[in-house]
This record gives sequence, C-alpha cells and structure tokens, in this order.
Amino acid sequence: MMASEANRAFLLRADWLDRRLVLAYALLRARVSRRHPAPALLPES
Repeated sequence: MMASEANRAFLLRADWLDRRLVLAYALLRARVSRRHPAPALLPES
C-alpha cells in the first residue's frame, strides 16, 4: 500500500510539473510570436 501511495504522489507531482512546463512554454511562445510575428500569420495583401 505504501508503494501505491508513493506512486500516486509521484504521478500527481509529475502532472503538476508538466502543466507548469506547458504553461510556461505557451507563455514564452506567445511572447515571442507577439514580438516577432510569423510571416504566415501576416495578411497577404
């Protein structure tokens, strides 16, 4: 039972860390794309 509890705690911590990494990556991409817009996102004419 102790191994199950430790495994559950590890999975919860990993999920929390993964969400933080995804959020930080999304914020970084938004900041970079705002500073340097991609040519494909600009209107053609």
